[in-house]
Amino acid sequence: MTTIYEQPLNERIRTFLRLEHLFTQLHYMRTEHHSIWHYRMVVSTLIEILNIFDRADIKTEFLKELDRLKIQLTKLFKSPNVNSKRLQDVIEKIDIQSEVLQNIKGRIGQSLREHELLTAIKHRLSIPGGTCNFDLPQYHYWLHEDDNRRRADIEDWITTFKPIEETTQLILKMIRNSSYTEDQVAVGGFFQKSLDSATPCQMIRVESALKGTFPEISGGKHRISIRFLSLDINGHPTQIDSDINFKLVCCMI
Repeated sequence: MTTIYEQPLNERIRTFLRLEHLFTQLHYMRTEHHSIWHYRMVVSTLIEILNIFDRADIKTEFLKELDRLKIQLTKLFKSPNVNSKRLQDVIEKIDIQSEVLQNIKGRIGQSLREHELLTAIKHRLSIPGGTCNFDLPQYHYWLHEDDNRRRADIEDWITTFKPIEETTQLILKMIRNSSYTEDQVAVGGFFQKSLDSATPCQMIRVESALKGTFPEISGGKHRISIRFLSLDINGHPTQIDSDINFKLVCCMI
């Protein structure tokens, strides 16, 4: 079985991938399970998403990325082999998503920052066991409310992030689809490659089917390095000393 490891090469893509991870976790927990403990995980994940919004001006970052993608895609109209109709459709999706974000007044998630229950939970999450029933009786009460009431609250809170989630999906889909794949060999478990700064790579993906090993990836806009390590769940991973065949995917748009 092939396992894919993704590595963002700039801070903006790193944030987008973290958001994608949290949204995936959020929807899985909310649709597949309905126990009190699963609701706790949903709320904790919502607060993690909110914490990302606290650290950066997410709306501005998304608008900049959409604008960058539009500029790059517009250049492709000059290529004789491009499907102009399909390309125009993609650019229109970018324009629509940009307009949606621009029409949002104020900071995304501001209503949740001011939500008394969520604020109380957020302040207690850094304390081990800090959200147990005697610390947050109002949370304990909410968790034992009628399931329809809890689900309605969750859906209302999730709606706040819908524009960002949709934009995250659009951007990462475009980046993943704008890629090329190379067969590579990590000699003695190590691989290094210089990148062309004129056509910056946004993210790399390493595809490996070798059991018992995993890649440790580092890099930036000029160079990437990959070390293949042996998996020792009870000890320190060590670098493989044999040659490793793998596929390297560079997402270039």
